[in-house]
Amino acid sequence: MKGGFWAAAALLVAASTAAAQDSVRLRSGKVLSGVVTIDAFDADGFTIQLWDTGGTAYVRWTQVAASERRRLCPPEEPDRGDFIDGVRVVTSSREVVGVPAGETDQVLRVKTAGGPSPVAIPKAAILLRRSEKVREGDAYSPAERVARREKEAATPEQWIEVGRFACGLRLYARAREIFARAAEGGDAHRGEASELARRCEALIREADAEAALAAILSLQRETKYDTAIEAAERWLGTFADTELCRRRGGLVSALRDERAEFQRNRARVLAVRVPEVWRSVRHTLWSKYADRKYTFREACTAVEKLDAELVAEVTRRIGATPEEISRFWSMRDARPIAAGMGSGTWIHLGGQSGGFDHDSGEKRDEHRYRLGRPLQTQEDWWSDADVSQRRRWLQALYALTSSMVKRTAEEDRECPHCRAAGTLTATRLNRTVEVVCPRCHRTKKEKSVTFW
Repeated sequence: MKGGFWAAAALLVAASTAAAQDSVRLRSGKVLSGVVTIDAFDADGFTIQLWDTGGTAYVRWTQVAASERRRLCPPEEPDRGDFIDGVRVVTSSREVVGVPAGETDQVLRVKTAGGPSPVAIPKAAILLRRSEKVREGDAYSPAERVARREKEAATPEQWIEVGRFACGLRLYARAREIFARAAEGGDAHRGEASELARRCEALIREADAEAALAAILSLQRETKYDTAIEAAERWLGTFADTELCRRRGGLVSALRDERAEFQRNRARVLAVRVPEVWRSVRHTLWSKYADRKYTFREACTAVEKLDAELVAEVTRRIGATPEEISRFWSMRDARPIAAGMGSGTWIHLGGQSGGFDHDSGEKRDEHRYRLGRPLQTQEDWWSDADVSQRRRWLQALYALTSSMVKRTAEEDRECPHCRAAGTLTATRLNRTVEVVCPRCHRTKKEKSVTFW
């Protein structure tokens, strides 16, 4: 636990850098090879000592693709804690991991990290229920994990360990309270606990400075330089006592220089920024509308209006005009995306929605029902599909209907279930009957599209 505290402290109080031999591919296609040094407090870019010349080059993050940045700076794996006894429950629409929190004949309750109240799962919907070891962080939030340890602590020494654990989860205010309690518990640990509480004060200040700086950098990314500069000047005065502020003492001058460069080279900067932000926002919106909280019709309506939403959001983030956004997006480089409608192709092609897969023509409803099986409706497919299927479907619909994309390929493959027959042969009530293919709903195809 001590390691967690000092790792958290080092992250904010010390200059955090990482160096490695690597090759970096720029957006222009040029490759730089050398020793890459990344400063955690430098949000603008990094340095690379070139192998060929021995010189040092400064590379802005805007000069590399988002995927290259993720490769160079992989996200830190959160501390999810040790393994505890838990349960994994799978239904047709979700997977729940946590610890059992009681059950009745109809409902199983599982405590997860998503909130203090257990998730209620109807037993009739459960496809898989398996007892297994799960991470503590899968069942409890960071604050709950600290509270669990607080209940077991009874001595100043144990409270200090809990406080260190809270620091490792960046819960500095909570840690300060715990250290203060330990300081009141006796003379033996008063000095140590008081010193740790004082250090928490510094960490809280650093965390506040970090959050305020993030807001300034967000304004910078949106090219709202005047507002960013005013905020940076206030930030330098407010957090002058922090290590982060001392490391970023040249923030205002850097913003002014970037503003001047933006004004001189507005077209060149927008040519890079607009496609970058557009793709990021578009990906976010695809994922947003693929969520099951949106009905099928709501998601389709959102895709119909997606271009207008994209223009408005990118305009807000960058600070350019809608006309500039559209113009520079049309000048983007080609980065093809492949999307497919899969088992939902029939919806786009007008296949049968609902009803039965066979109609004998008999008047008796019981025979008609027993010979035919219900087919999915559009909403049924949307509800049964997982989030990745829904997202790919929306991507394909967008690619087929948007005027802001360039389609390079559109392919109709035969349905793998009926081999493009549209129907299948089935035995029902000792009869051989022809039924509608439950995958393609008579459309015989599965559609995919490549676009950029």
